[in-house]
Amino acid sequence: EGTFQMLKAASTLVREFLHDNDNNRNFNEELVAMYASESFSPRRPSRQQSPDSETSESPSTQSSLSRGKSSIFSMRLLDVSPVENRIFQEHTKWSGLLFKSWHVELVFLDQYARLYKNVVYLGYVLIFAIDVLMGIFMYVQDKYYEKECSGEYEELCFEGTRVLSLYVPKPGGTRDYWIFIFPLILAFVIVGCFMHAVIHRSRRIRKKYWAILFIFVVYCLSILAGSVYVLSSNTLDWPGQIMRTAFAVYATYIFFSGTPSFSTFFFLWLLGLLVFVVGFPATLEGVTKEYGKNSQQYVTLVSEFAVSFYWFMVITALFLVGAFRLEIYSRKQFLRGMLMADQQDEIIKQKTKNAKLQKQ
Repeated sequence: EGTFQMLKAASTLVREFLHDNDNNRNFNEELVAMYASESFSPRRPSRQQSPDSETSESPSTQSSLSRGKSSIFSMRLLDVSPVENRIFQEHTKWSGLLFKSWHVELVFLDQYARLYKNVVYLGYVLIFAIDVLMGIFMYVQDKYYEKECSGEYEELCFEGTRVLSLYVPKPGGTRDYWIFIFPLILAFVIVGCFMHAVIHRSRRIRKKYWAILFIFVVYCLSILAGSVYVLSSNTLDWPGQIMRTAFAVYATYIFFSGTPSFSTFFFLWLLGLLVFVVGFPATLEGVTKEYGKNSQQYVTLVSEFAVSFYWFMVITALFLVGAFRLEIYSRKQFLRGMLMADQQDEIIKQKTKNAKLQKQ
């Protein structure tokens, strides 16, 4: 009910846009005329009317009542039916990702931010959990390498030609993560939660869609910080680390960021793609200069990049398709609510006008 009231209030801001379309205007006029007719509000028999009079209605009256009942039933079906693709395409562009009127687009973003404002906090908590789990994983990995590469196995680990030596992170990598990356991500989460609460509670900030922009910036900075650290760790398995981190962050953003799923997620996906495209040539050049193209390090980096990049493209393609469908569904729901609220207002106005004419 609260969501319907918000949509009803928002419909008054975009009524001019909705009535510019001839098809929707004709549809509204037919629906208004049908609902404003006498058949939709059959009068109850008065107390002085006999039972015989109730059953002695004319055939025209009975057919009128039957038409009214069937029309009411049709309207109930209309309430739960999605917006037709034809109507949706008339009000949107770019495959449904943007409303034709910029004012309507801002209203949609504002209502979306208000509707999912509490989900954002859960997303920030998950980002913090991913940050903690990543640090724990690195700590356990370091301890494992220290155990396996001690004593008689030291030559096998650090000989430079063994597979295990290719994945050993640089000394102090875990310490650097907890000193630099972990506090940075934690600061992003705290600032993000604080600014999100300020935007939604402040009366001066009436347009709540600013929260969506701030959330997008926080996630972008988090991805950049993690990518810079991984690329600077001098490990040949950095593509796999980037891939795993991207999957976790992308899933959190789609379902728990409180933003339209596809529009902003597409830019985050481009950012992750840019990390692969820019990071691989840079690291490959360094490995080639230091070890040569025929080295085990060169082969390991190329194979690791090929596998990680392949799965990154496959899984994120599924993310993109799912995010696109979620956003289209949200926009259709919003447009349907706007049309229904606008039709209801027109019906009320028409009934009021008919009542005045009957009094005269």
